[in-house]
Amino acid sequence: MKAFKALLAVLAAASLAGCASATTGPPAAGSTAVTASQSPKASESSARQQILFDPCKSLPREVVMKAGYDPNNLEPSDFDGGSYKFLVCDLSSDMYSLGISSGNISVTEQQAQQKRDSPTKVVTPITVAGRSGFEARDPSRPNMCTLAFQASYGEVLLTRYQREKATDAGLDVCDGMQQTAVTIAAALPVGRRAPA
Repeated sequence: MKAFKALLAVLAAASLAGCASATTGPPAAGSTAVTASQSPKASESSARQQILFDPCKSLPREVVMKAGYDPNNLEPSDFDGGSYKFLVCDLSSDMYSLGISSGNISVTEQQAQQKRDSPTKVVTPITVAGRSGFEARDPSRPNMCTLAFQASYGEVLLTRYQREKATDAGLDVCDGMQQTAVTIAAALPVGRRAPA
């Protein structure tokens, strides 16, 4: 999952750099990842909201199992970009690995970055349980599917990588992603902070 975390850092930083104004500037190049054992912090920018959902701490076991992943094998982390933050949970199954990132950047920012990220990337608007979002596929990375949907504080970003077993079975990496997103969206809290 190191590749996923590196991709998340690049996508998030580039997303905000592309939307940065002359007064705020892009995120610092030295942005670092910290462990999820630290309490979630409010973003340093008053324009960003507090993240209300920490996927590794907030997702019930039955939701993780319904999505097809092992609830005993969750890897928490977080990414602090200074003016924005992601709380990350990596899950795995025989067929896929899934990164769930809960962040205080908007779906619009993320969608714009996906389009800038690769000229061949196909970004399709979708709705997840009444929430606006998108699904992104990059022909140059056929084993990866990205999906994001709106949350009250920003977005939930799902990045799934297909394992060899799923490829050998002829499965499409994005098959079932929208249903996984609906399952996760149903577990989002309303009006409270993520657990410390």
